[in-house]
Amino acid sequence: MNKLKNAVYLLRCLGFLGSLSFIIHLVPRYFGRFNEGAMTIKTIIRSHQKIDNTFRQSIIKNLPELPASLTKQAYTLYSDFNLKPNLLWHRFFISLNHVKSPAYISEDLFYTQIEPNLNQTDHSTAYSDKNGYDRLFTDIQQPRTILRFMNGSFFDRNYSIVSEESALKMLLAEIHPVLFKPSIDSGQGRNIFKLTVNSGTLTMDGSRTVTLKELKMTAPTGFIIQEILSQHHEISEVYPDSLNTIRIITLRLNNEVFVLNAILKMGNGGHFLDKMAFGGLCCGINNNGQLFPYAYNSRFKKYERHPQTKVVFEGKSIPGYQKLTATVTKAHSGIPYFNMISWDMAVSPDKEPVLIELNLRAQGILYQQAIFGPLFGERTEVLIAQLSQT
Repeated sequence: MNKLKNAVYLLRCLGFLGSLSFIIHLVPRYFGRFNEGAMTIKTIIRSHQKIDNTFRQSIIKNLPELPASLTKQAYTLYSDFNLKPNLLWHRFFISLNHVKSPAYISEDLFYTQIEPNLNQTDHSTAYSDKNGYDRLFTDIQQPRTILRFMNGSFFDRNYSIVSEESALKMLLAEIHPVLFKPSIDSGQGRNIFKLTVNSGTLTMDGSRTVTLKELKMTAPTGFIIQEILSQHHEISEVYPDSLNTIRIITLRLNNEVFVLNAILKMGNGGHFLDKMAFGGLCCGINNNGQLFPYAYNSRFKKYERHPQTKVVFEGKSIPGYQKLTATVTKAHSGIPYFNMISWDMAVSPDKEPVLIELNLRAQGILYQQAIFGPLFGERTEVLIAQLSQT
């Protein structure tokens, strides 16, 4: 079905001759690397579909035409990767932030060329496993772990193996709700829910009874159960029903690690997760830790204040922001396999940085470019020049 959708999409957007030309030009590039080439073609098509769908679902109805000079610069920039850019990305971002630049990075270029060259993706699963964070990041505060499920067995917070009976007793001893998360793949909030003890049984999100067997089936590759973290009151004021996290992207370039950009992600509508897919919002953070004057929802509608709490974004600051950025920069310096990392951090009631998650593969770049402009900014040409030589 997906193959049919991709074929229909190509025909609708490019026509018969355009689709034929698209495929013919890609095949020689990936001759002898069929699987890799097929995945790349699939990613490129999905990228075109995504920006097309993003534009259609957004509140933006008219996109500006690009000046001829900017179009030429964009084609020149992408030529280092032998790609023809989909300038709909540029037009969409410019309509939002009015930053006219040829340096916007489309998702097909990022996912097929830039990210795989910046990061050794073969190592990403091991480093992304939340059950390994306590050993990898011993000097960063993290939510208290209650139970781990790894490689088919249960472990306590100190990585000592426990029986299934003991695992259940550990959970039933918790008097407050706890958070269940797949340890390897929980992107966009997939299979994350609250567990509550109710009359000696476990309930999911306060309603359905759930067993350990069902939890194992929900996340067979592994899960982690942790306390629900308290956050700093100034961040909670923005939206109190979710843990509002700070997404910080760090980049290593010429052996220097620095912060590329940061956004505050916050929940909305009573949901306990801060994900955009559940109605959440995201707001840019400047170098001084202050919020931008507006936030976006998933349809790129701008809000000057949170729609539920009515808290105004402009003038709000992230408590302990400088310590947050220093913490992730230092941590990144000790991870040699990845030159670009997207960190999800929280701020404790006493302004301490708390690690929630790090993203090493398929890192989102859509909202960052909508808010800040081109992902790599003035470093784009230097970065692409380096990557084109690898």
